[in-house]
Amino acid sequence: MFVPGSMPKIIFSVVVKAVDDYFFFSKKLIECFINLENFSMQQSKTNYSIFGRRIFKFLLAASAFYFVYYKVTNEKDADHYLYELGQAFTQTSTFVYLSIVLMLMFFNWLVEAWKWRLMILKLEPISLSRSLEATLSGLTVSLFTPNRIGEYAGRVFHLNSADKIQATLVTVIENFSQLIVTLLFGAFASVIFFESYTDYPIYFSLLFSVMLFIVAIVSIIGFLNVRLLVKPLSRIKFTEKRKQMFHVLEQYQTIELVKVLAGAILRYAIFTLQFFLLIKMFGGQVEIFPALVMISMTYLVITVVPTFLLTEIGVRGAAAVYFFSMLGNDNVPILNAVFALWIINLALPALIGAVLMVDFKFGKEKAE
Repeated sequence: MFVPGSMPKIIFSVVVKAVDDYFFFSKKLIECFINLENFSMQQSKTNYSIFGRRIFKFLLAASAFYFVYYKVTNEKDADHYLYELGQAFTQTSTFVYLSIVLMLMFFNWLVEAWKWRLMILKLEPISLSRSLEATLSGLTVSLFTPNRIGEYAGRVFHLNSADKIQATLVTVIENFSQLIVTLLFGAFASVIFFESYTDYPIYFSLLFSVMLFIVAIVSIIGFLNVRLLVKPLSRIKFTEKRKQMFHVLEQYQTIELVKVLAGAILRYAIFTLQFFLLIKMFGGQVEIFPALVMISMTYLVITVVPTFLLTEIGVRGAAAVYFFSMLGNDNVPILNAVFALWIINLALPALIGAVLMVDFKFGKEKAE
């Protein structure tokens, strides 16, 4: 049983901790790349090392395929979800909904690839197709890491001449734009959610929404002025040589970062529309405006709660059911939509990335 006002406090504390953890994990990832880079420089260019990397890529791709297969076949009520999907195909409208959702999936990752390319161009020329390949490969690697933090590693190894640590830092900043957008729209949704769908005292819900807006606005200001982060980042305990790498952030102008933020907003709109269309496809009876509020609240929770992809469907489903239950909706269409969206937006692109990784050659391998 919740004490009045406890939910806003809990959600807000989780949001603040998530932002803190985001940068903590990012720092650890950069340190990991430093160690990996140092190790790689000590390795000789032998046939053994080439063969080892190829075996690693094959095992990673095979693991990704097995993971998705295991997740789909062993997810609780998976048979029911698949049955409902089959039943949905008996209706003509299903093909229309599904075609739109699949098309939006392609645009979703294309926009993400465009965002990343816009940032990485400061370090290395890269085509949009190469950026898309790197983005999908990163998604494959992210299957095995909490909150998909491994996505950075899968991306930057597609770069040839760029410094991997600088590229990781830039990728972290680029991904942060999506977190900012989720916080911002979550703040707007929270105002309506607490006012219209809960009995929390007005001062608690108002305090939560205002504080969430403050976090989002401060994050936006910090993102658009990322060059000002060079000095604070330089205080982190790295060698002087490594500290110089933070100066890449000074190259980004506000107008460029506005474009990246606009891309993040477009992506948010895309997977919000996907969620709504899938709910309708499975027979959910919900008006679009209340649905947008609950979808935004769902995305807010699943973004800030640390998860492995192994447990992500459960977290998504629990959050979606909690919020949509306040609209009096049947849980079945909501859970079906969550399961289908996971397959379409994450599992399917990750499998494509796994296939691409098998033929992918590290910059070092190309030189050899």
